[in-house]
Amino acid sequence: MNWGEGRLVQVAPAEAGNAWAPEAVWDPEQEAFLVHWSSTLYDNAEHDGKSYNRIMYATTRDFREFSEPRVWIDRGWQTIDTTVIEHDGVYYRFLKDERSRSGDAPYGKSVFCETSTSLTAGAWKPLAEGIGLGAITQGEGPLVYKSNTEQKWYLWIDEFTRERRYVPFATSDLAGGEWVPCTDHRLPEDPCHGVVLPVTAEEYERLSAAWT
Repeated sequence: MNWGEGRLVQVAPAEAGNAWAPEAVWDPEQEAFLVHWSSTLYDNAEHDGKSYNRIMYATTRDFREFSEPRVWIDRGWQTIDTTVIEHDGVYYRFLKDERSRSGDAPYGKSVFCETSTSLTAGAWKPLAEGIGLGAITQGEGPLVYKSNTEQKWYLWIDEFTRERRYVPFATSDLAGGEWVPCTDHRLPEDPCHGVVLPVTAEEYERLSAAWT
């Protein structure tokens, strides 16, 4: 019904130049939440020189004490804006290829997906690249969630250079990697970089009574 007081938690290491777009996912293997974000890493206190964004993570059970941060994704080039969903024992990880689009990076500035059966202990396999391109020109800040009522998933991608911002896509086959643009939706003004939290019917009624 009401959010508590916010607090700042330093999760990135001293050599990080930023800590962008944090999210958390429960990892049953570690019995802890895996909190992940994007950071550039430097080898000097001044953060001078060239670097690129990697995806970092730390684990926590109470969101007060965190493990030492580690690199989760390092492609040797810019990656940001990761989000994860699990289905039938497989994790689907969506993130942005932050490189400028070129011959070496034909899907730069767009979202790609990879899969694994473990968040940190297994290899990640590529599933789809350039998700949504055609319906959008470029994208970032993906969010993904399952429908409460049917075997369908929704993926929202922020078309960050356009006024419409978030553009929704849907699939009934998460493992297929094919996403179809949605045509029937309403959005608040300037939506971007968010998450969707599922609620029960009882929770919906309480929220609706309090805030509408």
